[in-house]
Amino acid sequence: MNTPFFKNLKSHWCAIIFLFPLLSQGQNLAEKDSSYKNFFLPSPSITYSPETDFVFGAYGLYQFKFKKDQASTRASYLQIYGSKSLMDQLTFRLDHKVFLPAEKWYFEGEYLFQHSSEKYYGLGHETKEEDEWDVDFSTLSLQEKFYREVIDQKVFIGLMMKYVHMFDLEFKDSNNTFISNELVPGGEGSRHFGVGLALLWDERNSLLTPTENHYLEVYSLRFFEELGNPKSYTSFRLDGRKYFNFNSGGKHVLAFQGIAQFTTGDVPFREMALIGGRYIMRGYSTGRYRDNHMLEAQTEYRFKIKGRFGMTTFLSAGNVMDGNRGWKWKDYKYAYGVGLRYNINKSDPANLRLDVGFGKDTQGVYITFGEAF
Repeated sequence: MNTPFFKNLKSHWCAIIFLFPLLSQGQNLAEKDSSYKNFFLPSPSITYSPETDFVFGAYGLYQFKFKKDQASTRASYLQIYGSKSLMDQLTFRLDHKVFLPAEKWYFEGEYLFQHSSEKYYGLGHETKEEDEWDVDFSTLSLQEKFYREVIDQKVFIGLMMKYVHMFDLEFKDSNNTFISNELVPGGEGSRHFGVGLALLWDERNSLLTPTENHYLEVYSLRFFEELGNPKSYTSFRLDGRKYFNFNSGGKHVLAFQGIAQFTTGDVPFREMALIGGRYIMRGYSTGRYRDNHMLEAQTEYRFKIKGRFGMTTFLSAGNVMDGNRGWKWKDYKYAYGVGLRYNINKSDPANLRLDVGFGKDTQGVYITFGEAF
């Protein structure tokens, strides 16, 4: 987002004010019993950005355990979101992280339909603001991971599947002139189905609001022509996280995350490694920089203020590369920011987060459930 910061912040505060009545209802549900209780929170949402204008939508968050779950089994969750902007952009998303009893099996996935628009600046870490194009598109994306426990509630191995269909793409320059889709990798639309292997080592105490231990996920996803894909490509990703709570019971948490992604082959532009968004490098718009390879790292300090309220400060660095030249520190991008937290479920903490991030000559405001990592 490149509009003035205070205009963005004022617009997003509408969402916080609008959410609080329902958050109070969720509070009552969570406090009825000291034992674990399944928890559902429906909530309206109002957000704003220059690319979308005002966006009106609704969230639904369901935290739960199965009846046969042991006390040590972590809670699962389902999250559903639907929205429409004043610029007729549509989003429907369902994501889930589900443990079966005793954590013998673990399923993680996201199902997304989107008719939207975003900015495209080309490839590489040296793209400039004047390189900006508007791209309108529709996409259907289905992703699922099937994990089987191999070491008691700690290490899982599994299979991964992903289907992506991009269609109705239109590119326009700053003069609103149409640009040939052939100038962008995958710009003419694509339909891809990939399969891969994944390894997960997860000892976090919570999926939505972790405060201790660590997380490591590694996967390799291959899109074969033999599976009906127009072209082949491979994506490899490593995601590691570590949490320190200093024996504070979660009142003070220092968290670290490092991500590496490498893609090879004929990769569509929206499947490439990228920088920006609501999870890491907050402050840069999603895909502000993209290329075949990416390295990112961030740290975040989270602390309680009073009651259900908390705050966070964060700092991140990242860069993209095409693989033909080495990584240089002077090329890295940096972002920082602060956030406000409100715990909507006292019995099993789940935070509503409002983050304000800053990058070089840019800023972003993000509202969602759960921590960034």
